Amino acid sequence: MNNDGVFSKTVISRRWYEDQRPIVYVIVDLKCDGGDVRRNALRNVSAIAAYENGGAINSFSRNLAAPEGSVVDKRTMALYREHPQAWNAISTNAERASVVMNDFVGWIKSLSGQPVLVATPLTQTAVWLDVYLRRFTKHAVYHGPYEIEPLFYGGSIDIMNFVMGVTGCDYRTAVEHMLPSEWRGHRIETHDPREDVLMHSEVFFSMLKLRKTLPQIV
Repeated sequence: MNNDGVFSKTVISRRWYEDQRPIVYVIVDLKCDGGDVRRNALRNVSAIAAYENGGAINSFSRNLAAPEGSVVDKRTMALYREHPQAWNAISTNAERASVVMNDFVGWIKSLSGQPVLVATPLTQTAVWLDVYLRRFTKHAVYHGPYEIEPLFYGGSIDIMNFVMGVTGCDYRTAVEHMLPSEWRGHRIETHDPREDVLMHSEVFFSMLKLRKTLPQIV
């Protein structure tokens, strides 16, 4: 910003909504061994990238070794004891977090288009992702004048809120397992990240298709 309170051309040139590249939706599912980003650890990052017309163009899924000093949450581990196949899916062949996160950045940058983060719940996913990106890479989740190299653009999309906006349904009925089975691709939550991210993407692209059938207000 100059002395007249006007943003410089350098800042204006970085406005994400002026970017003419095709939007690439990146549906992300994370698995952690607890809910406290200060104490627990991110154990898996899974993502599917696709254009608006649907259909995956690329995918990513890697397991992370818990950083030194982190602890597992007992209640979370009780859940995984009920789903041992899911715990096996996120703990086998785990790699150093720094390696996985930098590879994830490289994967995002390899996508041909403007990446937009999509998740449910977005708040949880964005917080964990942002913390790990800042800790292990030079990137961050969100775009803004304060971030030189954001990984995603815009305010991101929460799938549950998107369902409410497209269908007009109540907040309590926008939860994925409450939705019609065909919208979920007849999938259910298994806590296996590679399966859950597919369900999230099915719901998201079902909403994109439904949105195209609705009248435009503006």
